[in-house]
Amino acid sequence: MDMEPTIINKAVREILDQLVRDFPDYRWESLCTESDGRGQTIIEVNIYRGGGSRRIGQVTYHLESGDILNFRYRNQLTTEPTSVVDFVLDIVNMEKLQTETSPNP
Repeated sequence: MDMEPTIINKAVREILDQLVRDFPDYRWESLCTESDGRGQTIIEVNIYRGGGSRRIGQVTYHLESGDILNFRYRNQLTTEPTSVVDFVLDIVNMEKLQTETSPNP
């Protein structure tokens, strides 16, 4: 992904903040887990529902590039995300779809 790290980070935060606005029962947290010693900062983002009691998604990525190192989501995604922005957008879309089709996602 050819974007500045600040743009990637801002996009991820805005998408997740919108998820929380749309679904107040959700929350998310971001942790800077480490620097890999080669100028890459590794960020971990966790997404929760149930007032924060149940983790539904997790992604670890390089801040500088947005490239995903590892990800998990409670529902299987139909395609593997190519960037952290794609991943959080996929989660938001899946959660919206889930709540539209079921009263208890």
